[in-house]
Amino acid sequence: MDDLNSNVWATASAPPPSLLPKCYPSAGGRLYLDGCFGRYANYSFFSETLGPDDAVTCGVVGGGGAGGGNYTGANPRGFADAVRAALANVTGVAASAAVPGGGDGYAVGSASAGGATAFALAQCWGSLNATACGQCLRAAADDAARCAPAAAEGRALYTGCYLRYSTRLFWNLNSTAGSGSSSKCKFDSISLSQFRKAILLDGKQVAVKRLFLNTREWVDQFFNEVELISQVRHKNLVKLLGCSVNGPESLLVYEYYFNKSLDLFLFDASRSRNLTWNLRVDIIQGIAEGLSYLHEESETRIIHRDIKASNILLDDKFKPKITDFGLARAFGEDRTHLTTGVAGTLGYMAPEYLAHGHLTEKADVYSYGILVLELVTGQRCSGSIGSHGGHFLLTKVWNHYKNKAVEMIADRSIYEDTIRDEVMHVVQIGLSCTQANAGDRPTMTKVVELLRSHRHDVEIILSDPPFLDVEAFDDIKQGEQSRLLSARSAHSVSGSSRSYLSGR
Repeated sequence: MDDLNSNVWATASAPPPSLLPKCYPSAGGRLYLDGCFGRYANYSFFSETLGPDDAVTCGVVGGGGAGGGNYTGANPRGFADAVRAALANVTGVAASAAVPGGGDGYAVGSASAGGATAFALAQCWGSLNATACGQCLRAAADDAARCAPAAAEGRALYTGCYLRYSTRLFWNLNSTAGSGSSSKCKFDSISLSQFRKAILLDGKQVAVKRLFLNTREWVDQFFNEVELISQVRHKNLVKLLGCSVNGPESLLVYEYYFNKSLDLFLFDASRSRNLTWNLRVDIIQGIAEGLSYLHEESETRIIHRDIKASNILLDDKFKPKITDFGLARAFGEDRTHLTTGVAGTLGYMAPEYLAHGHLTEKADVYSYGILVLELVTGQRCSGSIGSHGGHFLLTKVWNHYKNKAVEMIADRSIYEDTIRDEVMHVVQIGLSCTQANAGDRPTMTKVVELLRSHRHDVEIILSDPPFLDVEAFDDIKQGEQSRLLSARSAHSVSGSSRSYLSGR
């Protein structure tokens, strides 16, 4: 084609195969293979979607092969319905992922009906936008669907797209993440179109986190999460099953946890009663063990940076799983701290981190302490900001603790006098984790030890916790935390105090 005395336009879903140049000296040529397709012409055709040469092929190419040429199942009508459903699924997903020059416009998936299953694949030229891709695939799907139920396979060879269905799974599961995927990002038994349904091919439910990678910040968080969560294995950390980086909408797929997130139970009056005191202690213990692993037991030291109720998932037995590692940071043993931009959730952020960006494991310890107090009280840490004078939950708990008014701290829906000592012990641990001076906070390993001891007479030395200047909270804007907020060790109404209290 280099010898043509005119411009030549070419495109392909993969590097053009050697067969395509054999069309020369014709002014244009197309080649459709099951793994790729390509086209060249003497004019710019990149925005074309439909044309007079569009065609559909029913049955396996060559008249045989795996799956056979004709459908031989027991329920032809069910198979036809499954084909239409599978084609509709992949058409919608591929079209939504089509971004000229950026998205793949690609999807694979399956559907079942009446005991029959159909697998489908759809892909548009990379030059088409979502509207054009959708137009091409919908027309292709309508025509290809007419092959069923007679044909076990069907292909639509269209100007702007390619589409195929089959009775068998015909794509490489380990390659569907695309060439732009991280090496950690593999699918095993997951198909792309099923992410939205959160169902694996074997019917197993999964949890899906959706990210729209329209900023560099979101891209960094996505790959950061994949990289870090792939390195860790612990019973109290979520397990990453797979991910998708096709198009601007990217997905992380985790094991499904029946009770979803902790905040859905803890802060719902009708559901919080399900979280008995023993369950709450188990959750507190499990989160501590997960953080201890991240800080001291994993190969890479990891600071989560966003420990909060909504980032704790609960399985069917209410066992906690720490999730959302998008903000997490890892650093070597030779580093004592990181100086970084402030990111996280207001109310859970440690004062030294909020004011100066000084990040150590003790920032997670502080967040954990706040979460412990939320679990004990059943109240949000930031529920009284602004109109209530800016007093955090931490303020209330500290004042009641100094007065030994345990019954005023614990969630009234689950509190009984028989657990008074246990509640006091856990509150002490929570308050010790929220000390103003990071050096006064225990390590998570020490917290695990204190919780496991079940000793209510352990002396824990506490100072006044840090309070926040919150006059600007109502007007705060994202990214202005470090400018508008300053942390300080506050004084109680009777002056600065230091408490030496035991469980009784």
